[in-house]
Formats: sequence, structure tokens, C-alpha cells
Amino acid sequence: MRKISSILFLAFIILICSSSLSYSLTIKLRNGDYLTGDVSKSDEDGFEFKRWDNEGVISIRWYHLPAFEINRMKSMLQIKVMQNVARVTGEKIFTSSNAIYEGVIVAEDDENVYVKNTGGTRKINKKDIRKRDQVQIDLFKVYTYNECYDKMLSEIKIEKAADQFKLAEYCQDTLKMYDKAKEHFLKAGELDIAFRSKVTKKIIEIDMLVIQDAIFQVEKLLEKPPQKNIDQAKEILLNISKQFENSENQDMLKSIESIKNKISGAEKLISDKNLQDAAKKISRQYYTNLKNELRKVSEGKLSYGDATYWVSTNSPKNILSKLSKDNKITEEETSKIIANMSKLEGSSHTANYGEGSWIVASAPKAPSTNDIEKFTEYQDRMKRINDAKSRAANNNELITADTWWNKAVPAQRESWLEAFYAERLLTVLDKKEKPCSNCVGEGIIKSKLCNRCWGTLVEITIIYK
Repeated sequence: MRKISSILFLAFIILICSSSLSYSLTIKLRNGDYLTGDVSKSDEDGFEFKRWDNEGVISIRWYHLPAFEINRMKSMLQIKVMQNVARVTGEKIFTSSNAIYEGVIVAEDDENVYVKNTGGTRKINKKDIRKRDQVQIDLFKVYTYNECYDKMLSEIKIEKAADQFKLAEYCQDTLKMYDKAKEHFLKAGELDIAFRSKVTKKIIEIDMLVIQDAIFQVEKLLEKPPQKNIDQAKEILLNISKQFENSENQDMLKSIESIKNKISGAEKLISDKNLQDAAKKISRQYYTNLKNELRKVSEGKLSYGDATYWVSTNSPKNILSKLSKDNKITEEETSKIIANMSKLEGSSHTANYGEGSWIVASAPKAPSTNDIEKFTEYQDRMKRINDAKSRAANNNELITADTWWNKAVPAQRESWLEAFYAERLLTVLDKKEKPCSNCVGEGIIKSKLCNRCWGTLVEITIIYK
């Protein structure tokens, strides 16, 4: 009973495999277009495809598809195209040193055996041979493609169109020597006008195969595209473009254009990645370069006015130039990265105006007039501060920004310049004000003007990226 069931099951499988089944799917053509529809028939050459968009039935050959799509489709349709690989009788020779040689015997004498394969002809001393087995060997493991071509060429009648056509097909299908294939197809057409129609189709087919091979090579190179691979892909594109620059076949031109687009896309990915990596690196380097630039200014002999002017104009240019040079990118690209630094992940930075906060601080803000009590307190405070300022002015006790700058130590100047630079040229995340540590935010100490905040009441900190 089990045996009968197995036979019935096998017959069922055979019936399925031999039937013309309909598969619904989307396929990608070599030119990049997508088609959706049903596969109704398939064989070793290709398949029939009924499109859903216009109900038309088209015949698609395998060379119309990119390599990865061919494999997918053949696997889906369970088609196995068996290639008749020529084999020759040869020997596998095992030596006493455990070496194994495989090839055809081209000569033999009392002392030596001469074995040929694609690596050349090797002489093996018979005393070293432990075992010899006769085997069938793939033709191309013994002879090179050129040797196979020369042998086939020597066996045909070159004046016969049919023989030229046969050799051309051999070059195309077996040897993949497309230039030779085109050469012999054209000779067949020259010898016999009856072959010309077939020759024209074959030439187009070969050209499409050449372009498909180029696309496949480019796709492999671009899987992991360092610049070296990009350059190799460009060389392939250049060769293909020159080869078919005068072609009027739109499918070929579209395929060549697709190669160009793939390379451009890969270049853009590399460029984008390089810029992303550079952006992260530059965002880390920027703060270091800024500190170095500000330290030079703060330790120099520039006046307050000259120092602030330098930091506002020359420092950004110096930092930009150094970052561009160090990272080997253009200043325009560096500028874009700097402009977007605040969007990158990373910690923020803090700079404090410190004792020089009064230089940039605004006058204390008045409270809302809706709160009479607080507004009255504010007016009283401002009167006390203004009276203290007047007394300080009369006693010549007020200082200028230049006076403070000249007395400040380099560390104070550097911190002040950093806050000044960040507030004007970078992205400020927060501007914090805290009461002056000397007068506790009153502006005066025992009716005398505070000589730290000078009546501005606060110390200012800038948080930036």
C-alpha cells in the first residue's frame, strides 16, 4: 500500500512539474523597470509574462533580467537549465608526498608522466606515483578558453556559413568570448545572406549580455564601495559607453544609463557618509580649535575693542580654514557642518562672562505695572542704584570695558570671549542669569555701587553647542 501511495505521489509531482502553472508576481527588468503580472509558460530560454496593466503578453528572455532576478525567478519557477559542460578523459594521480594532480596525459615514458591542465604541463616521476585513477574532467580545467577556441576553429570549414555560425554560438554560450562570437556571426552573415536575420538578433543578444555582465560587475563592486571599487566601476562604465556610443538601441542605452546612476548613487552614499563622519569629527574638533584661538587672543596685547573685533571677524575664518585643511574637505562643506553642529548628538558647552557680565548685561527689567507693590520696590531700587552711580561718577570710580579688560587675567578674558563668541556666532541653548556674588543681586552695598556688577545685578552664563 505504501509503495502504491509513493508511486501516486511521484506521479502527482511529475504532473505538477510538467504543467503550465500561472504565477503572479512583480519582476524587475535589467533597465530598472518593474512589471506586475502572471507567468504562464517558462522554459530554459525564458518565460511568457502577462502584464496586469494592459493585459498584454510579452516574451521575456533571461538576459532581459539582472543577475539576481534571474536566480530568483529560476528558483521560484523551479527551472534548472542544465548546461552541457564538455568533459574529457584524464587521470587523477596521487603521489607519495600526498600531492594530487588532475589532468590529461599528454606524454609518458619509462620514467615520467606528463600531465596537462590549465596550470600548464607537469612532469611527474613514476617512482613518486602511489596511485592513478581514470576520471572525467571538466574541459576547462584542462584547456584554456583560447585553446578550446583554437581547437574548434581548426575543426570547422571557415568558408561555410553554418560552421561559422556554430563556432560563434560556441564562443557565445560556452566560452563567453563575446568579441569572437560577434566576429564569427558577422562572417556567417557575409558568407550566406540567409543567416543575416539570425545574425542581427544574435549580435543584439550578445551586446545585451555584455552590458548585463558590466552591470553585474558594477553591482558586485558597489556592494562595499570604497573609492577603489568606485574607480573600477567607472572604468567599466567608460569602456561600455565607448563600445556602444553609436548604438541606437534604447534598451542598451537605458542599461548603460542605469550603470551610471548606480555609480552616482554609490558615490553620493560615500560622500554623505564621509560628510557625516567628518561632521562628528569636526563638531569635536571645533571646540578645541575655538579654545586655542580664544587663548591666543586673550593672552595677547590687543585692546578690548580689537579683541572683540578679532573674535567676531578673524577667529571664525581661522577656525574654518584649519578644520577644512585638517579634514581635507572644502570650506563650503565645513561651513555647512558648522551650521548644523547643534543638531548633532554631543554634550553642550558652558562659557561665563564672569566679572565682565556688566559689559553685556541689560538694565534690570521692570515688573508688570499690574503689581503696584513690586513696581514701587523696583523704582526704589533703581533710584538707589542710579544715585550710587552718580556718586561713583562724581568720585571718578566708574570703569570702562577697556579698564576691566586691561586688569582681567587671561583666563577671565578667555571665558568672557568664549561667551561673547558663542552668543553671537553659535547656537545658544540657554542664557542663565544669577545674582551677583558680591552684592547678591542688589546692585549696591551699603549705598555704594557694587564694583563687580556695577548695578546690573547679575552674572551671565551662556550654554551653547
